[in-house]
Order: sequence, then structure tokens, then C-alpha cells
Amino acid sequence: GLSNVRPYDCRHTYVSLRIHQGDTAVEIAADIGHAPTMTYDTYAHVIHQYRGLPRCSIVDLIIEAHAALVEA
Repeated sequence: GLSNVRPYDCRHTYVSLRIHQGDTAVEIAADIGHAPTMTYDTYAHVIHQYRGLPRCSIVDLIIEAHAALVEA
């Protein structure tokens, strides 16, 4: 039911969720085909946003987001 979603949007969401989960930029970079420095450069704002917050599993975040959509 999403409209105007680009592949980049899905990739950015995936990486953001991985960062929130506590995965390192090195681990994420290996999975998405970036150099770790490119991952830091591209997603530094997300890394800083989640710094100091409790880690959350991707599965839990997706379940929570889905529940919020169903309630709306």
C-alpha cells in the first residue's frame, strides 16, 4: 500500500534499521556493498540520531510499525 517508494528508500530504511539494531557500519557495509567509509559518510546522521538509545531488533521495529498502521 505504499506509493512513490524508490529502491533507495527501501535501502535507506534497511540500513537505518540495522543501525538502530546496533550493527556496525563495517557489518552493514559488507552486506550492502559499500566501503565502511562510504557507509559512515552516507548514514552518519542516522548513526548520530540513534547514539545512546537502546538497541532494538529489526523484527520488533517492523512489528511495531505494522501495528501502528493497523491501528490508524
